Amino acid sequence: LAHIHLDAICRAVDDRQMAGLCPDGRWVNDPVLFPDLGLHGTHTSNGVIPFCPHDQQYFVCGHFDRETSKLRETAVPSHVLDEEGDSTWVRLADFGDHSDACHLFDESCPHKTHLGRIRQGALDNGYFVEALQAIALRPRLARQLFYCWDTRRSVYIA
Repeated sequence: LAHIHLDAICRAVDDRQMAGLCPDGRWVNDPVLFPDLGLHGTHTSNGVIPFCPHDQQYFVCGHFDRETSKLRETAVPSHVLDEEGDSTWVRLADFGDHSDACHLFDESCPHKTHLGRIRQGALDNGYFVEALQAIALRPRLARQLFYCWDTRRSVYIA
């Protein structure tokens, strides 16, 4: 099912790029920018669920109240605020020097003993970072998390 969904998403990206609706040729799981493809799951496999990437997804109940929140200011999304005060969603690859700067795995050295270091950043809680670090130290486990992917089109099926 993962490969069927990957093929459907890649075809949709190519079709939209040919029509001039997706100039960068990369998929985004946002129904506002990219139509829902209706890729449903089964009893044992999940489908592709549309997910709008905006700040409200980050907060419990979709609301942030500066008066009552215990989050540090550095933990609140604030990347290039738009006219509504929400941060702009940006792909990790867009922070690189070129479009091929981001890779899911380093294919040049498939027998690596670890995938790199995970840095905590400004959040107070280290549980998620520690879980990511545990996975990064086990490359075979990390590869098993992803059924298939297409880095050029920014599609990763986990």
